[in-house]
Amino acid sequence: MKKYLYLGLLFFAIQFCFAQPYTGYTGINMKKNAKWPTASNGKTTIKVSWENPTASNAIERQWVKEAIKGSWEKEANIEFVGWGKATSNTRGIRILINDYAHPHVKGLGTQIDGMRNGMELSFNFYGQFKCIGYSKEQCIKFIAVHEFGHAIGLAHEQNRVDCLCNEKPQGTDGGFYVTPCDMSSVMNYCNPKWTNYGVLSDLDKTGIRKIYGKPGTTNTVVDLYEIRLVPCTKSKIFDLRKMKNYVINDGSFSVRKFTEESKTVPKPAVDNLPNTKYTIRYFHPDDKAKAADLKEMLISKGYASYSITIENMLSRMKRTYPKYLEIWKK
Repeated sequence: MKKYLYLGLLFFAIQFCFAQPYTGYTGINMKKNAKWPTASNGKTTIKVSWENPTASNAIERQWVKEAIKGSWEKEANIEFVGWGKATSNTRGIRILINDYAHPHVKGLGTQIDGMRNGMELSFNFYGQFKCIGYSKEQCIKFIAVHEFGHAIGLAHEQNRVDCLCNEKPQGTDGGFYVTPCDMSSVMNYCNPKWTNYGVLSDLDKTGIRKIYGKPGTTNTVVDLYEIRLVPCTKSKIFDLRKMKNYVINDGSFSVRKFTEESKTVPKPAVDNLPNTKYTIRYFHPDDKAKAADLKEMLISKGYASYSITIENMLSRMKRTYPKYLEIWKK
C-alpha cells in the first residue's frame, strides 16, 4: 500500500516540483505539519478556551485576548474564537491559568489541539518564573504573544542552526526557514527586547502571512492543483469520470488537472480502504476542508453521504502534498 502511494506521489513531486511541505516561509521557524488547517474560504479559525476561568481573573484573560487579536490575528488570516470555559471534549487551544508555572505550551500548533492544559499561563508569577521590570499587564501580554506563537506552530527562533547567539535551544527546531535568523522576532530569546515587547517584527509578519495568508483574504473557489482518479478495477473509471465532470461543471472548484491511475490497484491497497464505495484522500492540512467541500458537492449531485469517506493521509506520509486530492472507487 505504502509503496503504491509513494511511487505515485513521488512521480507527481518530481514532474511538477509542487508537492513541497510549506515552501516559501520567510523569517519564521515553523514546525512540520503543525499548521492549523485553513478553510476553503482562506481563513483559519482556531478555538481558544480556558480550563479554570473565574471572575477574579477576567481582566487578565481579557488582556491575553487583546494581545492576540492585536498581533497574530491582526497580521494573518487567523481568527481565534470562543475564549470561554473548556469542557471535556473542547478542541483547539486549551489554557490553564497556573500562577506557579513557567509559561509554556506542551507542543506546537495542532499538536495541542484539544489537549487539556495544552498551554499554561501565569497571571501572578508566584513560582520560580518572575516578571520583573514591567507592569503586570505588560508581562501577561508579552508572554501571551510568544506562547500563542508556539500554539500556531512556531518554534523558538534561536533554535535555528543559522541563529548564532548565546541562548540555548529550547524545544525542537521547526525546520522551515529561508532568511537569516530574525533577531527581532517575538519568538527569539536572543532578542535584546524581551519577546520584542509583544510586537511582531517585520519578518514575523511576513512569515506568518506566508503560512496563514494575509488578513481578510478570501477564496471564492476551491483551489486544487490535481485530483487523481483511482479506480480499484478498470471498469470503475467511468463513474470517476462522471465525478470529474461534476467538478468541472460545478464552478466552485478550480482544478489545474485531473489524472487517472491506469495500473491495477494491488489487493492490499484495496483492502486498506474504508468500507465505503468512494474514498477522498487528502495529504495536506489545508486540504481537509477542500475534501469536505468536494464531498458536499457530490452529495448535492445525488451521491449518498454514507457512500463517501474522507481519509487523512498525513500520518502515513513522510511529507505533505498541498492542493492534491485522490478519489478512490471500489
